[in-house]
Amino acid sequence: MIFQFHPTPKPIRRNSKKSRTTKKTPKTIQTRNRQPLQHLNAESFQRRTHMLDSDLKSKIDQLWNKFWSSGISNPLQAIEQMSYLIFMKRLDDDETAREQNTKLSGEEYESLFKDCLDCRWSKWKNMTSDEMLIHVREKVFPFLRDLGDETSLYQRYMKDAVFAIPTGTLLTEVTSIIDSMHIKEQNRDTQGDIYEYLLAELKTS
Repeated sequence: MIFQFHPTPKPIRRNSKKSRTTKKTPKTIQTRNRQPLQHLNAESFQRRTHMLDSDLKSKIDQLWNKFWSSGISNPLQAIEQMSYLIFMKRLDDDETAREQNTKLSGEEYESLFKDCLDCRWSKWKNMTSDEMLIHVREKVFPFLRDLGDETSLYQRYMKDAVFAIPTGTLLTEVTSIIDSMHIKEQNRDTQGDIYEYLLAELKTS
């Protein structure tokens, strides 16, 4: 599943009734060896990525290289794991924006993280590698999968989602890269271009 994000998503109600069992990691789809991004067809590459500045392109390339060098060689699986992490970051960014808006308006709102504050990106991003891996795998990702109504499209796509980042070192490194992308400061078109750039990798697999 590849998430597309918008600056202000609708609040998602957490479903606390439905219990979940641990999902088995699906078999990796066999692909040809991943080729470096510079080997992309120039015309196709430019059509998908012309709106991205060089700094964002460089950071996305870094993400690909981190996953590839850590043994996640299936591009689809790598994109899924990237999208889960970016979604976690966006949830925290949007929560911060709502907090700031309610301070100005005086209105009250129910936090998405009211029962699990330590699931916010800003709460766990500075943990040690081993602590972060255990925390995200055993608490944050189950929280992410359990969002939304049982009948929602989100639930249908997330029911078989698996957190497949194998090491705390990789998680720490990609978290730092995503943090440095300042996604919340990008407009909607740029956020879409980020995903076009990621999806372009599937064309080379």
